Amino acid sequence: LLDKFAENLQNSPAGLQFQTAWLLTTLATGAAAAVVDTGCLPTLISMVMFADTEVAEQTLWAIGNIVGDGAVLRDVALNLDVLPTVVACITAPVTTTTLQRNAAWVLHNLVRWKPAVSGDVLYGIQPAVVHALSTSNDGIVLEDVCWCVNHLMDAGHELNERVGVFVENGVLPLLLDLLKHEDHKVVNPV
Repeated sequence: LLDKFAENLQNSPAGLQFQTAWLLTTLATGAAAAVVDTGCLPTLISMVMFADTEVAEQTLWAIGNIVGDGAVLRDVALNLDVLPTVVACITAPVTTTTLQRNAAWVLHNLVRWKPAVSGDVLYGIQPAVVHALSTSNDGIVLEDVCWCVNHLMDAGHELNERVGVFVENGVLPLLLDLLKHEDHKVVNPV
């Protein structure tokens, strides 16, 4: 049955794609591995960039639920090259607030698991972190990006290297500015 839903993601009208993505999002909340087993994750990733805006927002939410399940599925998504797609959602010149919020949440989910993500992921996330922290006024985006940075810094023996990457990219002054933010949900992870 799940395979039929996965088939509906491709070559269907936008309304059916949205409903299918919504269903897969819901199923991924408790059965993320079963959703991934349908083989639909590569399609979900590609649809973020090439689908109707509402479909893209919903597929990104589904991806967030999948990578939010744990390090194993996070690594599956990273191996399918999800990171450039998510970063592009945050750094794109024209985007929706919902798409940015969902992308920031996916980034947060990608980096919160142990073992910590590799240095390649750390470097790959930098454009999204810098862009969001320097341009976004949305508290939800800022909160998730700050948590992303917080989790990336929690890397034990690699701490000095990771701090250095953030210093090189100008992230620390942006974080210091956020200490004055009015929303404690943004300040807490800083």
